[in-house]
Amino acid sequence: MSLHRSSFHSLSIGFLSLGLLASFTFAMGCGSKPAAGSASSPSSSSGSSSSAGSSDAGSSSSGSSVGTPIATVKLPDGVATVGANTTTNTVYVLDPNFPNQKTGSLAIVDAKTDTVETTVSLPAYPSGIAIDESTNMVYVSNYIANSVSVLNGATNTIVANVAVGDAPTSIAVDPATDMVFVANLLDGTLSVVSGKTNAVVATVPVGNRPQAVAVNSAAGLVYVANSADDTVSVISEQTDEVVDLWEVVKPVNGNTPPPQRPFALVLNAVSNNLYVANFTAGTVAVLDGSTGTIKTTITVGTEPNGIVLDNTTQTLYVSNLYSESISMINAATGVVEKVNGFIGVGSSYGIAVDSVTHSIFVTENHVGDGTVDTFYGTLNVFQGMTN
Repeated sequence: MSLHRSSFHSLSIGFLSLGLLASFTFAMGCGSKPAAGSASSPSSSSGSSSSAGSSDAGSSSSGSSVGTPIATVKLPDGVATVGANTTTNTVYVLDPNFPNQKTGSLAIVDAKTDTVETTVSLPAYPSGIAIDESTNMVYVSNYIANSVSVLNGATNTIVANVAVGDAPTSIAVDPATDMVFVANLLDGTLSVVSGKTNAVVATVPVGNRPQAVAVNSAAGLVYVANSADDTVSVISEQTDEVVDLWEVVKPVNGNTPPPQRPFALVLNAVSNNLYVANFTAGTVAVLDGSTGTIKTTITVGTEPNGIVLDNTTQTLYVSNLYSESISMINAATGVVEKVNGFIGVGSSYGIAVDSVTHSIFVTENHVGDGTVDTFYGTLNVFQGMTN
């Protein structure tokens, strides 16, 4: 059966039915970092701006083709973050190894056949993944090991492990510059890693509990969501310095709004909009990627923990942890076109999209019923919007 809300907490994700407390404390930007092998570790308001769409909306527009999974890939252990390489038709699924957290692994899935090709061992608690399709290199941040593993996608071998800051969570890559950016949760920094040398070339102080990172390659900017500050730090790729700080919510009548907890980011290169998924608020803030102006705020499901964009169809997909749903948003209009249109999503731990095939990849963890594995994960494949 799925791990349902009864096994979760607002500040953590606890596998209580297994007698484990694998708490994703970094999801809310609180708590301390566990040692390897301990029983606790991480996963990844109202403002004056208008709300476009509602989490209660159930309507859908023409062209929607979402529904039940078109494929399900069972994995022997737990699953977390997922990434897709549209060039090689490969999906990468991280396994933090919840029971002991001493090591992790990366399942490499052939998206054409929906089968696991191989599994690669990783250091303690892999948490974030970024793929440079131009070089076919895969970068994985390891939360407990304080490192980034570099995988050659052609050979499926680890070619380097790079030491970074304290508790690296999210990671992003700029294919134009071959630079990798790593948000370090507990020391409030951004590590800048050269993809050519696999070495840290700069460490940039950002905000409190940096949780997510995204790159604006055209503008030469990097965005970091600070989950405990409700801000986004803007870093220049040219100088490796913070050049601006944006809020993710506007004050209401001069009053400080409730915490938003920005948890995930994605940039729309077409519109230059930056979408910020706010975990506590249950919203997606739409910011101008140049000025940081909040254009609108979109209400989605409860506890949005992931957001991806199909660049071809201009469709946003937001995974909502608590409400076990995916919100589908028209990026051109900001309207939520469907909520709960994906059957059997469960409590998603990661989401990715293939802008060529329009496939959506969602990871989920399960507890066995005594006749199956005690604990296992699945990669669920859905068909997204195609026009």
